[in-house]
Amino acid sequence: MTATDLDRFAEFCEQHLRLENGRPLVLEPFQRRILADYFAGTTETLVLVSKKQGKTTLLSALALWHITAQRDAECVIAAAARDQATIMLRQAGGFIRRSDALRKRLRVTQREVVSLIDGGRIRCLASDVDTADGVLPTLALVDELHRHKSPDLYGVLRDGLGPRDGRLITISTAGDD
Repeated sequence: MTATDLDRFAEFCEQHLRLENGRPLVLEPFQRRILADYFAGTTETLVLVSKKQGKTTLLSALALWHITAQRDAECVIAAAARDQATIMLRQAGGFIRRSDALRKRLRVTQREVVSLIDGGRIRCLASDVDTADGVLPTLALVDELHRHKSPDLYGVLRDGLGPRDGRLITISTAGDD
């Protein structure tokens, strides 16, 4: 039996990603189910979860996996405001600081994570800023879409998926907003 990409991602998390308490990031069964469609090759995935279920941690881990596993990755974190988007970027930065292997491969700045191997990157975009035109993501992570002031950023990212066979995950908390 061969390992699936989802299994390899779970192994990456356990081997390289440490939580703030020093423990390895071990995927819960529900987190594996959340990412099953993504790892099966689905272009767009919509995930609705309740608050405090680790969505930021999970997507930060996925962004790091993506930038280390895909050549010339362009991972975009999109949120309603830059502050919200940088929460996920800071989470990824924490994982990198706590991993000798990742510190050798990735550089963290205030606005992005860059691969020292091939220049791939993870960066933040906010829906309240017109900076997404021309973006061709290999992975777009859209956080809390229901809070975006307009669907414009989502549309630009979705339209940009094609040229690089990109993927898009929209994750949001279930609620009345």
